[in-house]
Amino acid sequence: MNSAFSRLSVLLIVLAFCVLGALSFWRLTEIPATWMDEGAIDQVAMNLAQKGIYGYQIAPGDFISAEFLTTGYPVVYPITLSFLLFGKSLFAARFIMVVFMFLLSISVYWYSTLLAPNRSSLRLFPIITLFLLISFAPLYGHGKNVLGEVPGLTFFVFSLVSLYIFEQKHRVEWLIFLSGILSGLSMATKPLYLILILPSSLCVFFLFRRKSFSLKEKGLFMLGMCIPLLWWIFAQSGDHSVLNTFFYGNPDQTSFISLITRNSARFFTEISPIYFLALLLCWWLGMLLKGRKDSKILTTEWFAFIFSFLNLISFLTTRGFYRYFFPSEVLALLFLPYALYSIMQFRLNPTRSLLGVVFVTAVLIGIQSYQLFFHSWVSDSQHSARATILSRELGVLEPKRSVFFYNVPEAVLFLPHKNYYQYLRFADTVERGSDTLPLLERGRVDLVLVDGRFSTSTFPLNHYKEKSRFDKYTLYEKK
Repeated sequence: MNSAFSRLSVLLIVLAFCVLGALSFWRLTEIPATWMDEGAIDQVAMNLAQKGIYGYQIAPGDFISAEFLTTGYPVVYPITLSFLLFGKSLFAARFIMVVFMFLLSISVYWYSTLLAPNRSSLRLFPIITLFLLISFAPLYGHGKNVLGEVPGLTFFVFSLVSLYIFEQKHRVEWLIFLSGILSGLSMATKPLYLILILPSSLCVFFLFRRKSFSLKEKGLFMLGMCIPLLWWIFAQSGDHSVLNTFFYGNPDQTSFISLITRNSARFFTEISPIYFLALLLCWWLGMLLKGRKDSKILTTEWFAFIFSFLNLISFLTTRGFYRYFFPSEVLALLFLPYALYSIMQFRLNPTRSLLGVVFVTAVLIGIQSYQLFFHSWVSDSQHSARATILSRELGVLEPKRSVFFYNVPEAVLFLPHKNYYQYLRFADTVERGSDTLPLLERGRVDLVLVDGRFSTSTFPLNHYKEKSRFDKYTLYEKK
């Protein structure tokens, strides 16, 4: 019986990773369509690979710091290496993201196996968790794009794995130091993780589990955590200005009352926030019932719980993009089978509880799969050809003709030369390259590329005429 189950488990795991690979590589450069946040990260990696500069070109030979970029070196460096090895391309950048998607899946499966090491009745749960993850549409929407959400979560889950092994199996000091380094890498990946992991770790080590770790062990974790963060400050700006990225969720400095009111309403009116909240409440209820039964709540469970609670609160104060609660949504999926089992055991026997978990999660996997293929960012962009079009239209532009990219950072990667100027505006308080705008007013640049957000009534292009339109872009040339 055990042998048959083991073979079935291996088959299902292989199937899951094959599905993940197929969905990840399917039209990798087109689904989802590239956009400005991705282009901003790609540009830094491109300039680092070509010029050794961690920044943006705003004019030929003129670079500015990337201190405002909210995705850090744990993402930029691997993409830089990919560009050095394979040349600059969107495929080379997104290939790194697929690697992170696989690593996240491995870390989630690994941690799930640790939650039920000696309980044969729960051996199916890690496989269920894996299928819940790979059928989850945001994994591909946020994961295939060059963004920081998936890499940051990958480092964090591996940190939980290391911390669990240290506490429960092998109490060797390098493991808790490694856990700290992985948490630090997660925090250096994106400010979201910094404002969630730091207070979570302090609560775990100095409040909920203060007697479980010696002062030296706590110090090793904190030391490991600080090393990647110190390099992040140095690599990104070399000064304190990088700390301004703490305000990434509200760069327009909108009233917090307004943000909280608007985002709170979304948990009653929009499907994605409702699903996220339902997963969270189910996980938390299962954790509560587990604690009431005198079952030990693991340190890593407390860590993840505090992280998710803070993520929920912090989401309310942001612009409300769904990717801001993506990390906790994945954690909720990770713990879901175990939470459901604890809830069902409150009324049912173990066998019926197990069957109930299998039924509920199978339904959720089916619903998530339907959303993935028919009602998601991924499915909405299945006919996109943006990367192909940009490569075709910009790839033929000669180096002798200068190009001005007006707030379209994703397009720069497709230009085959460096004779370009650039203006960037991510928010009211995040604007760079405005010194180059007078060049357009005087007609000093040969070509201008804008997208659908650009309005000639706001910024007249009196010295230019429309040359061509493609995808969401318009290319102007000098009269």
